[in-house]
Amino acid sequence: MQRSARKYAWAVGLAGCLLGCLIGAVIGLLLGQVVSVEMTDRQLARHASVVLERAVHVAQNNSSVLSAADALETTPCSDADLDALRRISFLSEYPGDVGRVESGAVLCTALWGRLPLPVVLPPPQRVAPNGTELWANIPNVDHKIITHVSSRGNAIVFTSPKPFQSFQHGDDGLATWIVTKDHKYTYRRLGGADGLTLPPGKAETSWFDMRLYRAVSTCSASLDICVVASKNAVNVLWPLDALFASVAMLGALSGGGISLAAFLYRYGSRSFSEKIRQAIEGGRLTLVYQPLVRIHDRQMVGVEALARLTDEYGEDIAPDVFIKVAEEGGFIDRVARIVIRTALKEMRSRLKATAGFHCGINLSTGDILDETLCDFLDREVKSHGLEPSQVVLEVTERATADPEQLIGSMEKFRQRGYAFYLDDFGTGYSNLAYLAHLPISGIKLDRMFTQAIGKEAMGSTIAENVCAVAKALNLQLIVEGIETEEQAQYIDRLSPAAIGQGWLYGRPVPAEKLRK
Repeated sequence: MQRSARKYAWAVGLAGCLLGCLIGAVIGLLLGQVVSVEMTDRQLARHASVVLERAVHVAQNNSSVLSAADALETTPCSDADLDALRRISFLSEYPGDVGRVESGAVLCTALWGRLPLPVVLPPPQRVAPNGTELWANIPNVDHKIITHVSSRGNAIVFTSPKPFQSFQHGDDGLATWIVTKDHKYTYRRLGGADGLTLPPGKAETSWFDMRLYRAVSTCSASLDICVVASKNAVNVLWPLDALFASVAMLGALSGGGISLAAFLYRYGSRSFSEKIRQAIEGGRLTLVYQPLVRIHDRQMVGVEALARLTDEYGEDIAPDVFIKVAEEGGFIDRVARIVIRTALKEMRSRLKATAGFHCGINLSTGDILDETLCDFLDREVKSHGLEPSQVVLEVTERATADPEQLIGSMEKFRQRGYAFYLDDFGTGYSNLAYLAHLPISGIKLDRMFTQAIGKEAMGSTIAENVCAVAKALNLQLIVEGIETEEQAQYIDRLSPAAIGQGWLYGRPVPAEKLRK
């Protein structure tokens, strides 16, 4: 009897232990689901917010372009009208193509000039309350580019896909829709959204939802634009086989509580800005270099240093994302110093061995206005035995600062021997008077215009005008985005001294892989 009682007690104790492990495992997995969902929702909310901001800017830009084109008093598609349309397109923040439409057919555009035959549009997919007609995912006038189109009055805008290119290749399973508030019209599908169905209603999912996707939506307060971001395979309970389930249940009891607490503390208490800061401070900011080649004789004369950042999982963070976060978070100066120090260290041997070779480094407006950065740059250049003339500082044309203050700070760098290139030329608001006062040595033609070479209006007007501007102001011309021999030969005919940058000459690579 006593032996039977002891066996029974052992059995009950063992059963209780196994039951406790099972209950603990289930609780651990459920808590893991909560944590996984929380992290995914934060990622989706952050992503949706960034995409919404970009979509609103593009919509406002398109509306301004339509208003400006519709207000012109020139005869539609006349030479004067086409010149005015090209000026509007050139000065817009997100240049695409702008043209004239009549009775549902496109007659001419800034890029293509007067069309031999009108291009008939399908019926509009949506008409906004202000009368703007909208089309999504239809071909442009040459039927080679799928784009978003909007029209008001006799003006029509073909939206450039460039503003959304950085969102097209996101994380696996990440899908994004830019839609109207009633979800009845889709402006764009990004990432993995092609072939998937937009989640219905508000597209929100709760933490206890055990389906394989999460969805978060956010909307503009002023425009009829919402962004829905979703991600697949978030459920921590799927897929599981018997062995994995057993290990997960047994392991959850012992490590689940501590791991969960550490996980929540590490990731839940930090803002996205702090994660970017810690990624930078943790040494995950690296550089790649893209060759700069003199087009006429194919001689490599320099490189542009491009910053790359990865998160704690080794996944890339887009440069326009972490640079913006660093500027808003007040630690862009740290980024600039890391880039300068790393670039000069990695390019030292090439700079010392090759006469006339230079390294281009991108700076923000805040960097240029930083009174201590020039001294830091001097110390780094001298410590590596280099000359200031071997360092070219690139500043975007869209730099936002008081012009007099910016010019004064740039002069300080130039007096010490550093040259400036004006980056992304053609996408901002520079005029000849402003360019003439900027202490710059060169302008970089944005790749968007290079890609249009060979198309009558853009190739013969924009590229030629930029080459003429560079020659008139005695500035070095650097042409971005050269991918074909035809583009290189075209620029060579316009400006034999031009420098090319693009996949034809080499993609961005780490220093050790840069060709001789």
